Amino acid sequence: MGGITYKKILYGELFFVQILLLTVDEKERNNGYGTNLMRYVMSSYNKIAVYSDYGAISFYQKLGFKANILLFNEIKDVLSTEINCIFLCYGFD
Repeated sequence: MGGITYKKILYGELFFVQILLLTVDEKERNNGYGTNLMRYVMSSYNKIAVYSDYGAISFYQKLGFKANILLFNEIKDVLSTEINCIFLCYGFD
């Protein structure tokens, strides 16, 4: 069906989680499973970072994630790096 993995990060006094993988079986997509997995994490942690592939940007934006280059520049050294993705975050306002 699907799953999610993330890691907890403490950077100075900033505590957040980084989503490492969110996957839903292709046959089960668009049934709300990915949204439910993300809402579960969002109910437990108020600051979340993710590298989104370009096809999933609108999914994360619907959940309230935004691009934040200033934050990215501040924390990029502690993130697990991904290529061909865009950095998005939630709850860092």
